[in-house]
Amino acid sequence: MATFEKCMMGSSAQDHVLRLQDTEIKLLEMVRDCIQARVQSDKEYARLLSQSCVKAHKHEHLIKTPFSQVRLVAATLVHFH
Repeated sequence: MATFEKCMMGSSAQDHVLRLQDTEIKLLEMVRDCIQARVQSDKEYARLLSQSCVKAHKHEHLIKTPFSQVRLVAATLVHFH
């Protein structure tokens, strides 16, 4: 029966470790790319939400409602995120 020490000796073991490290690096790069895409998506979502709130506020100001439903919904969304 081979021991762990004997399995980790030799050039084939070193090749396996190097391949594993290369795979780990690729995985980390993919995670980084996913996080960057998520950040961009969140920024775009925030920008569009802000634009929608501004437009809704302008519309509500024109119709002069005392308590803005859109403002209440927007405040609720902001507190939950």
